[in-house]
Formats: sequence, structure tokens, C-alpha cells
Amino acid sequence: MPRFATMKTLLIVAGLLLAVHAMVDSSPTHSDAMADRPRTVSSDERGMPSARGPATTTFDVSTESESNPSHQSGGTLPPLTITRHPFGGETVIEPSVVYNFQSEFLRGEIRAGGPQPGVVRCRHKPTGYETVPHMPLHALLMPEWLLKPGNGRKGIFWPPVKAVPRVSVDQGSIVFHVAAKQMQDWNMDVTFRYTPARDWIDFECKIVPHVQIKDFEIFIASYVIEDMESTWVSAAMPSGEQFRKIDCRKTVPWGSVYTVARDAVAKAYLLDGRWDLPPREAGRDLWQDYHFARPILIAMKETTGLAVVTMVDPKVCSLLAGQHHSEETAHDFAFNTDLMPGQPFVGRARVVVRRIGAFPDAAREVDALWREFAKSLAK
Repeated sequence: MPRFATMKTLLIVAGLLLAVHAMVDSSPTHSDAMADRPRTVSSDERGMPSARGPATTTFDVSTESESNPSHQSGGTLPPLTITRHPFGGETVIEPSVVYNFQSEFLRGEIRAGGPQPGVVRCRHKPTGYETVPHMPLHALLMPEWLLKPGNGRKGIFWPPVKAVPRVSVDQGSIVFHVAAKQMQDWNMDVTFRYTPARDWIDFECKIVPHVQIKDFEIFIASYVIEDMESTWVSAAMPSGEQFRKIDCRKTVPWGSVYTVARDAVAKAYLLDGRWDLPPREAGRDLWQDYHFARPILIAMKETTGLAVVTMVDPKVCSLLAGQHHSEETAHDFAFNTDLMPGQPFVGRARVVVRRIGAFPDAAREVDALWREFAKSLAK
């Protein structure tokens, strides 16, 4: 009897262990649970439209600055440190927060800190093509200069203003907030919003001024990798719109600035003292004698038809510009308005990374992109 009881007990214990093992096997592992979570990447990266509904964008914060968990809600980064070595030279460490994003066809990073914030990496996933050079202080959609008549250009995130933004994640957007108290005599609250989508990034600049500034411009720079061989602009010609190649790459690095203005008034801004450019950059001989028809600026990899297409709200764009640097060519634009105290200003732009083919046939693809962008402006 005791032997039978012992065997019975062992059988019961064995049965319980098997039941527990079955429960463990049927429960999701960590990797299974991660696989069940919603993902951004649709259609695998093959460049095919998703059949699973609208594409979304996800963000995560890079470990580039793990010591600053409060940065999203307005905390400040640790200070820049400079270590001078007894054997000569120095090491500079500048903390920065980088937000990684993924959409259906784009993967990249948006950097909030430093003198040149913006989209610091932007890869076209179907081709693996990197549109921004792997160099520090380069970005797409980088707020660069504050401009007004007779004042000389003033940096926003570098001297003299050297603003430090408060950063937040608002649903599918990364938002930089700069308070008026940081903006010196410009005295305006500024918000820059970056919203990655399927194969584009929407950019919004919102300004709430506290002083009047007539003929104000804010200049936005985009540094596109030099491997894209050519730059094209929508030109207003006597016969109508033409897409014309701007030969801005034949100058030596950091060459003159090629400019295409909205009209004669906007072109006159180049001479009213707001720029104060050195002679090597002034490039007055390179100021195009035509105006833009639509504010569209295109960097193109002609061998593949892949392009970085910049489109700007035509109601508020005054200037398109290109300048050859060392590893990249700038594809820039300016928002323009008369600022009045308490009257908000909003400027919008979109950068699309897509195969559009070669001109003249590419014009049809650009027209389609413009129609999509115009619909977004109407919302």
C-alpha cells in the first residue's frame, strides 16, 4: 500500500510537470511577443505598396545620449565637454538626442541637438540609398538662417542665437520648440515639426512673433549627397514652365550660391543687406535671370532616376538655392512673410525620396507629387 501511494504521488507530480511544460510551450516567447507587436515596415522593403492599410511611422530614441531621459519633455542635455591633451590637441564631446524613424519606404534619424538639427539620416529602403552624407553637421530640412533687411544673416541653432530646442513626440511627428526668450531681438516663439510618411517627410515651421518684422525670411537648408549628380528647378520661361538643370556643381567646393527667386521683389532681397555674403559665396553672376514657376527643387541620381524632390508652399516661398559643398550639394529654400505681433505664420514643405525617371518624362511624376502636396496644404 505505501509503495502504491508513492507511485501514485509520482504520477500526479509528473502529470503536473507535463501540464506546466505545455503551458510554457503554448505561451509566447519574448521574440514571439515582439513579432506580434504593431510594426511600421510594410511590404517588407521591396518598394511595393502595402495591402494592410495606411502606413504608419514609428520612433525610438537613440542611445546617442542615454543620460538625458527627460529631453522629450523639455529637459536639457549635459554640457559640451572639451578635453585638452598634454600631448596636444583636444577631444570634444557634444551630447545629442537622435530620434530614429521608419516609414514604409524610408528609414532615418532626426537629430534635435547641435548647431544643425534636422533629418541627419534618410535611407530609401527599397534601394538602400543614403540621401544624406555620413558627415557630422549635415541634415535635410535644417533651419539655418534668420533674415531681415540690413541685418546680416543670423544663425538659429548656431551663433549668434544658438537656440536649444525643447523636443516632443506628437503622434507621428518630432517637434522642436524654441521659446521667444532664446531668440534675442527676433522675439518669436518658433516650432519646427517633422512628420515622416510613406516616402516623404513633411516639414512645418510655425512662428508666433512678438515684434513686427517686415520682409522677414527664414532659410531652410538640405544637404543632399554629392552622388546625386544633378539639380533641377521648375523655371518660369516665356513659353511656360520648364524643368531646368542648375549647373551648381561645377564650382569648387563651397562655391558660389545659385539662386532662383520667386519674383523681382524676392530677388531684390538678395541685395538689401540681409545676406552679407563673402565674395566667394555671393555668386551674383550665378543668380538666375528667370524666376521659379513652382517652388520645386530636385536632386537626381540620373543613372537610376532616384530623386530627392523638395516642394514648398508657393504662398510663402521666396527663394530656392543650391551650393556645392565638399561632400554634398545644398538644396535650400526660404519662407517669407511680414511678421506682425501675435499673428501666427505657418510655412510648409515636403521632401520626397522616389524614383521619378529622367527629364523630360520625369515632369509627369513631379506633377503627381505636386498634386499630392497641394492637397496636404489644403487640409
